[in-house]
Amino acid sequence: MDRCLAQVCRLREPRWAVMALRSGHFAGAIFHGQESIIHKALHRYTVRAKAGGAQSACDGGKKVKSVGSSLRRHGEQRLAEDIKERSSAERGPHELLTVKWAEELSACELILVSVSKRMKSTLLGTEKEPFLPEPHRIRKLPFMMGKPTFEAVKSAYFRAASLVFCEEKVAEVMSARFNPREEPEKPSKLEKPPEKVPEKEPEAAPEPVKYCEEEDPLFTALHAAALADDVDQIWEELEEGGDPTARDSKGRVAYYLCSSAGAREAFRRWRGQNEEAWEWEKAQVPEGITEASEQRKREKEKEKKKKQKEKQKANKAKAKEEEEERLRKEAEEKRQLEEARVKCDKCQTPITAKPFSRLNYLYCSFDCSNQHRRDLQAEAALKRLG
Repeated sequence: MDRCLAQVCRLREPRWAVMALRSGHFAGAIFHGQESIIHKALHRYTVRAKAGGAQSACDGGKKVKSVGSSLRRHGEQRLAEDIKERSSAERGPHELLTVKWAEELSACELILVSVSKRMKSTLLGTEKEPFLPEPHRIRKLPFMMGKPTFEAVKSAYFRAASLVFCEEKVAEVMSARFNPREEPEKPSKLEKPPEKVPEKEPEAAPEPVKYCEEEDPLFTALHAAALADDVDQIWEELEEGGDPTARDSKGRVAYYLCSSAGAREAFRRWRGQNEEAWEWEKAQVPEGITEASEQRKREKEKEKKKKQKEKQKANKAKAKEEEEERLRKEAEEKRQLEEARVKCDKCQTPITAKPFSRLNYLYCSFDCSNQHRRDLQAEAALKRLG
């Protein structure tokens, strides 16, 4: 048995080829032992963006007419031409199976392929015109591959050429085909079913302890006044020496419990009058309010209003100038339009309606036409009389 095992496990250098085609991606390689003799990867635009699926699959129901669909059909045609052999006049640099790799493929012991049924003819040809000689050497990879790349092909080759030792039962399970319709084996009647172990009832989780301010020894009177937003009580507690930096059991200072602007302002005003009494950073109280700070605030608001009025005044003046400029442009355009209009040859007024024509003259009315005719006749008579 040892000699037989040694013979099976002896070092060999198989000459195999692995090829994969999927979704516009082709990858193939020929291996001799652990080294690849030749390899190639191709990619063409054949998959519909966002919608998924190849263009040929979409054309099964209806013919889509768009620039993208034309490009995808051309990509599928080019990919098929790159894999198989074209005519000698159209032969390009990418033919593999029937031209460039023909000699190497004929020397391979096995040819492993990974391709769908729909694209099988693109990679291997048809039964009447196969691309590869001796179809009995072609095998389908027994496992799925990801995106066809050289690394994926190389990994599939090493996985297929590996030798795995296992027990007979494990080998039968691994080699058996999966059938979801088969029911699992039922235990025989002679075998006693395993006794059920009584499950322990889960222990109830302890209820969380509710927090109560009245039971908190660290909850001071200043905390209570801040929680109630009582401005007078806050001021009295601070005057009597209440510590604004003290924290309750939850780590909260009194200022943190204020929910109204008046209560927060009471803390800030007391800080403005007693800046050195406490470490206000620990109390989380913002800058104190004093007469000087309020005066600065009033002056800042006054300056802001002044700037707003100046801005409104400037905007009004700008709007007035824009309106005057608009009116001026409209008047100029009206004047130019009137000058561009055709004028009456008698009264020289612009003709707005359909003109009256006589000879080479245009008139605004029938009266102007008659008057101008009489004037021309009079001028002609005077010229004849000399």
